[in-house]
Amino acid sequence: MRVGNFRCSAQNTLISFTLKYTYGRYIHILTDFLFLRKEDSEASMKRILLIIFLLHLGGIKQLIGQTNRKVALLIGISHYPPASGWQSIHAENDLKVIQEALLIQGFSPDQIKILRNQDATKEGIKRTIKSHFSSLRPGDFAYLHFSGHGQQIPDQNGDELDQLDEALVPFDALESYEKNGYQGENHLLDDELALWLAPIRKRLGSKGQLLITLDACHSGTATRDGADLPPARGSKIIMAADQTFKRKPENNFLANDTDLSDADLAPIFLFTATSQKGLNYEVKPNGQELYYGPLSYAFSKTFPGVKEKITYEDFYDQLLKELSIFHMNQSPSAEGPMHHFVFQGKLNGKPGHYKVLHQNKKYVRINAGSFAGVLPNTKIGFYPPNTFVPQPEKNIYSGIVTNSQLLYSDILLNETAPDNLDNTWAFIEYLNLGDLKVTIKLDVDNKQLREQLQEKLSVVSNFIEVQKNADIIIQQKGVQELQIYTAKDQQLTTKNIAHLSFKEQAQQILDKVLLPYAQAAYLRQFQFQDRFVDLKMEILPQVVIDNIEHQKTKYKTIDISTKRQANGKLVFTSGDKIKLKVSNLGKKAFYFSIFDIQPDNKVNLLIPGKHRSVEEYYLKPGETLVLPHRWTLSAPYGQELFKLIALDQPINILQPYTRGENIKLPPPPFKGNARGEVNNNNNYPPNSAHVTSLVFFIQAKQNAQ
Repeated sequence: MRVGNFRCSAQNTLISFTLKYTYGRYIHILTDFLFLRKEDSEASMKRILLIIFLLHLGGIKQLIGQTNRKVALLIGISHYPPASGWQSIHAENDLKVIQEALLIQGFSPDQIKILRNQDATKEGIKRTIKSHFSSLRPGDFAYLHFSGHGQQIPDQNGDELDQLDEALVPFDALESYEKNGYQGENHLLDDELALWLAPIRKRLGSKGQLLITLDACHSGTATRDGADLPPARGSKIIMAADQTFKRKPENNFLANDTDLSDADLAPIFLFTATSQKGLNYEVKPNGQELYYGPLSYAFSKTFPGVKEKITYEDFYDQLLKELSIFHMNQSPSAEGPMHHFVFQGKLNGKPGHYKVLHQNKKYVRINAGSFAGVLPNTKIGFYPPNTFVPQPEKNIYSGIVTNSQLLYSDILLNETAPDNLDNTWAFIEYLNLGDLKVTIKLDVDNKQLREQLQEKLSVVSNFIEVQKNADIIIQQKGVQELQIYTAKDQQLTTKNIAHLSFKEQAQQILDKVLLPYAQAAYLRQFQFQDRFVDLKMEILPQVVIDNIEHQKTKYKTIDISTKRQANGKLVFTSGDKIKLKVSNLGKKAFYFSIFDIQPDNKVNLLIPGKHRSVEEYYLKPGETLVLPHRWTLSAPYGQELFKLIALDQPINILQPYTRGENIKLPPPPFKGNARGEVNNNNNYPPNSAHVTSLVFFIQAKQNAQ
């Protein structure tokens, strides 16, 4: 942070502070002229002292010396050594436009480091990451960009379901594996990059942020064959295709950082030009003479407009709109807590909203459908982006759902509808879950709170207030704290709301308890069938066979019949461990996700797990996958339900960031002789889905028979 334009003379003193604000704007703080004449020097000095005191107190002091800084490292490799096997690309063009975008956003030139071509060896990248980010402080913002080739390499530590790691290709990495020569030691594995970045995240702390953009190809099938095709950033060759070698990722910078918890580290936000299996072709935008990486160019157009209170989700939506101009047949992706504000803005909590996919003169389509409980007759309100507390009287427009499919719904428009709802956030204002009924007893002494709760219940057609035989009891007697529990005494009480107003308490109960309970109850009975899909989901009970101290515990699978009672119920005891097995018995490939619905109707996403993407969970016809995850069963006790959702596209149904009519998702990764990837679902209808369930029970140990 710089303080400039400070002038002093015998006649007068002008104090003018020009401060670069964290979000890239300029704030000019100008005091009055302080005339240092003898007769009023005492008053002037008092004013000077007052200014200094205010600076010291905090508001301006933070801007001058303690403002969170923005530090960037840009890596681009256009020209690899001729003997490496890599084709030349146009990565240096990316660096120029990204640097310009960063400067517009208030990055200081001396905080932007650029690493090009021969300087971007693996060791050079490692050394520069360590040195350039060494001065980061808690709360700072760090940005890392890579433009270059990408390649797949055999999994080095067993954490990849497809047995392939994704790798960035530094300047000194070769394209082909040599049995007695190069064996991938200069490839930068995703696992290694994560280790290298752990100390950076520690320096940033939980209030800092790390944004990474990768404009490289992660597919093993990208080629540049054919004069009519733009350059692709990758190779059709898998490094060591015979998968005969193993090497350990290099160590972290700081040996004692490897056990850090997520709470100690800054969150990572990762934007990639394509999916793990996708292609990444360069683009030549209209009116431009140069090739660019599609993500880099879109970033350079979008990032300068990022405002103080914009979430990563909204930023990524804008990025997708810019990418859609190129009409690419590839799938950009985003990872991270997307509801956070960019540049360490205050976090208001994750909003429960949906986004507009498409609008025409008659309909608006949103990215939520029957799976999310958005059914016909549900009322949807449209609000400005980054709305966290929707108020129906302040919406831009509201409409009723007339058509609901699995992952999207259509709202019929009338003549008063604006024609620019594309950028709005959609919220449920009145929910209708069909025939589902949730009975609620309000055993609440406080009249004001009871009235507020009754008002909130009216926004869901499926909530019915009763005096007995209720599914949910909301109880508040005398001076006692509020309690919420089910008919089976399962606690649903939401915490830390006693200090709120009665209206706010009622809203919290609706948002955090009643709506999730109702939607989970709806999801329990939800079915969706695709006649071309035939799959099987099985539980594999696990027991310990070797538990030696200081060594990894070994397990084996036992027969499921040992857990089945005489009445046919599948019953497990608290503490039991299980794995899951999924088999594709049909003729259609699919991606899948798995949800767990607890007895208290809490919903957990099991697959894809943390730090994994849905495209990793893919089965071709005839394939079987035993998931590597091992789960331990515990309370609450009662009927547990696993739901598997099979889709023909790799869509994260809880977080569908890749959306829009012009952004096409890639087909399943089925390798063939044709360039790119071959979709083996061509003979089946697109956008189909299949839902299957697996029911079992969990009981306490003391009740085990």
